[in-house]
Amino acid sequence: MKNLILLFTVIQFFAFGQDGVIYHQDGKIDQLIQQQAQDNSLGNSNLTGFRIQINFDEVRQTIETERDRFLSIYPEITAYITFNAPNFYLKVGDYRSSLDAESDKVKLIQQFPSAFVLKEKINLPRLD
Repeated sequence: MKNLILLFTVIQFFAFGQDGVIYHQDGKIDQLIQQQAQDNSLGNSNLTGFRIQINFDEVRQTIETERDRFLSIYPEITAYITFNAPNFYLKVGDYRSSLDAESDKVKLIQQFPSAFVLKEKINLPRLD
């Protein structure tokens, strides 16, 4: 978003006419605004944050079972299953700081001993 604002500032030009301000804008700005709105509506973000990886396995059913177990204990924390050949990964949370993620990891480590914090792109936190 910061780049979008900088680009907007650099590309725009103002010219003063008799009727006031004449505004000229590069068409790429409209494209960037549309892309940002689409990403926001899909829940996508470019926000870098932290998640806690609690398990991985080659068998998807194993990870889905682990996700269900996790959600039964911590329904307020979002769980994600991702695939990166040959494994499925179970990651939880959308933490904006490593301190928040580490704090929850301390709670999780009793039920999920292989839990660890990793840095990655996250979704905006829920507003429950």
